[in-house]
Amino acid sequence: MAARMLRLFCVLWLVAPAAVYAVSFDCNKFNTGVYQIICSSGKLSRLDDQLSAQYQRIRVKHGNPPELKEMVRVAFMFRDTCTTEECLVTWYEVYIELYNQIEQGTSIKAASQVIEDMVLRYAQENTAYLEPADA
Repeated sequence: MAARMLRLFCVLWLVAPAAVYAVSFDCNKFNTGVYQIICSSGKLSRLDDQLSAQYQRIRVKHGNPPELKEMVRVAFMFRDTCTTEECLVTWYEVYIELYNQIEQGTSIKAASQVIEDMVLRYAQENTAYLEPADA
């Protein structure tokens, strides 16, 4: 009986981490920087799953227009500046809310304008963001 329980424990121990890593990308392929933070957090994994599901629903409804492609490109640009779990949680919450608005009828163009305004505000508040990396 003890050996059986030990085997069960070992199997559960090996399988449990996989549930944490249930994100919209392969953590084994993307294991640096922001991806490492996302893959190591159950909360971020759940937020990533939620955002991915929303994105798929938006794609089904709207296709993949240039406005959506640009919004996603800018979104990932911002996400990739995060270096902490707290930053990523905030990023996911902002984009989940934005995708909620699109699902509720806000146009992708209007949502893209919200992102553009955020980019400009961020750039103004972080002048280093505007300076060339070589400077």
